[in-house]
Amino acid sequence: MSRIRVAAYVLRHRGSWQLLVFEQPAHPDAGLQIPAGGIRPQESLSAAVLREVGEETGLVCLSI
Repeated sequence: MSRIRVAAYVLRHRGSWQLLVFEQPAHPDAGLQIPAGGIRPQESLSAAVLREVGEETGLVCLSI
């Protein structure tokens, strides 16, 4: 069975739109990434994407 995953495009507007992307120093060949990850059992899609963004970026005051 394949694992269900979520991914987030995190945008902010500061005069113009900005997209959050990052690199992982431990995995330089992975290139630019956006927050993403797997859904836990019984977790909703929205809860999973907010959790992944928080875990990978530290951002917690977000809306979908």
